[in-house]
This record gives sequence, C-alpha cells and structure tokens, in this order.
Amino acid sequence: MADLGRRDWARVVVDHGRNLLIETPTGARLQAQTRRITPAPVTGDRVHFEDLGGGQARIDAVLPRRTTFRRLEGRLHNRVVAANVDQLLIVFAPQPAPEPELLDRYLIAAHVLGLEPLLLLNKADLSGEHPAAAQRVLAGYAAIGYPGLRISARSGLGLSELRDHMQGMASLLVGQSGVGKSALTNALIPGALNRVGELSTALGTGRHTTTTTRWHGLADGGALLDAPGVRDFKLWPLSPQELIGGFPEFGRAEPCRFVDCQHQREPGCAVLAARDAGDIPAQRHAHYLRLLTQMQRTPAWQRPG
Repeated sequence: MADLGRRDWARVVVDHGRNLLIETPTGARLQAQTRRITPAPVTGDRVHFEDLGGGQARIDAVLPRRTTFRRLEGRLHNRVVAANVDQLLIVFAPQPAPEPELLDRYLIAAHVLGLEPLLLLNKADLSGEHPAAAQRVLAGYAAIGYPGLRISARSGLGLSELRDHMQGMASLLVGQSGVGKSALTNALIPGALNRVGELSTALGTGRHTTTTTRWHGLADGGALLDAPGVRDFKLWPLSPQELIGGFPEFGRAEPCRFVDCQHQREPGCAVLAARDAGDIPAQRHAHYLRLLTQMQRTPAWQRPG
C-alpha cells in the first residue's frame, strides 16, 4: 500500500458517485472520495490519489483516458459509465426476446467510441422456437460482418472461445436485463458475484448492488466490466456522418450520386438501391431512418474527445 501522504496511481474498480473503491497495482484496495475534479472518475479510470491511512484515500486527478463508454441520460446529457474499455460484449438471449434496435444502438456506440464489438448469444444450448429465432438474429448480424459467438453460462458452451477473445482486453459486458450477464460474469470469473457483496460492504452500502459498473481484473492483465442491465440504452446526439458510420453495410454499397447523401429519399442513392435489392436489411435501414430523425430534432452537439 502507498505510504501515508504519498501520491500514487490506482484503478477505480467500483464507483457509487462520490464513494469509490480503488485498487493499487499491488492489489491493495482503498475507499476513496474525490475532490471536485473534471472529469469525475468512473469505473476503469486510472487515478492519482493520496493515501490518508486507515484504508481511506482521496483522488486528486484522473489520468488520460484511452476510451470511454457512455449513454444518454435525460434529453441531451451523455454520462460516461466506464473508461479505458477495449471491447464491448453485447449479450442477448432467446428470452427475453432479442431487440434488434437495442443491439443496433450498442453496435453504433461501439463504432463511434472506437470499441471492438462482439455479439454473444447466451443460453444458446436451449432448443425450441425462441432459441431458433435468436440464432437467426445472430446470423443476420454475421451476414453484415459483425462477429458473434454462441455461448451458455450454464453449460460452458463457447466460453473457451470467448476467453480467447477477451485475452489482454478490458471487455465491458452490456445487454438488457434478464439475458444472463451476472451468470456469465460468474462463469468467467468464479466467485465474482460473491465479491460484489464484499465490494458493497467495503463502500459501506451494506447491500449487494447491480446499479453500478464494476471492474474485475483478469490474470492475463485484461479485465471484465459488468454494467447494470438496462431496459433501453439510448444514444446521445450524433452527426449524420457518425450515425451512417455505425451501419457498415452502407459503406459497401456503390457511391451515391451526392457526396452528402443521407440515404433517405435522394435520387441516385446507392444505399436505397441496395436495400431494394435485398443487399441491405430493410429493418436496419428503417432503424437508421428513425435514429436520423431523432438526431435531427436535437440541438447540434459535438462528441467530446
């Protein structure tokens, strides 16, 4: 542990607003609070801190972030929920039924934020009508070019391959509630769910919590971050160029007549022609149009670096 009064760096492994738990490179954990600093530290941040003794610390500064993961809260406010993430593990399952528009929004966010996306169909060892429908969703994204795996936290199906994808990476686990993210976390890191209670106790919350993102370090230097389930992940305002970039199949169409084509109803639009020919999924294009309309109704906004 750092000496009393010495400033050093540590990783934020849990944050509850002003109450955070940080872990030093030697594995020591300290309960920390922040001064009024910008940006406010979140799970995954590397921070400078002052050891106050007695297991307490004060965070003085957030070190530069490589990446962030954020989501829209309210109408315009986008909140950073995790930092220094490399990969987005997007989990869905046969039940609750997959929501392709929710999956699309996660994939767009991964593109805009510079994260590697990986779709995970959990509970893939089940049989019946619902699993078959979920498999078709996974196959549809594979046809567009998105990587995906069939896994099962219960039986271990696909977990070895998933661990290969996670090696040396900080991977953020996201997806709607009920798809088995907690079970998957515990399957990948045995005892992780028990440690959630320990972390809550360390922060003085006195309860197990699923309302904050947590950092679980891996032996190979990577990490698994589990984010709380959300009923509806929303994108912050994006420019048309950013939004179009989140639909990579559009870029594989022939060039449109107009350089600034937004693929709505413009003459000579190659994306519309590819959609009509069946080369671009009509469902994906319809979702793009809905998102574009939403973005056009919000004030202009520049994405922070």
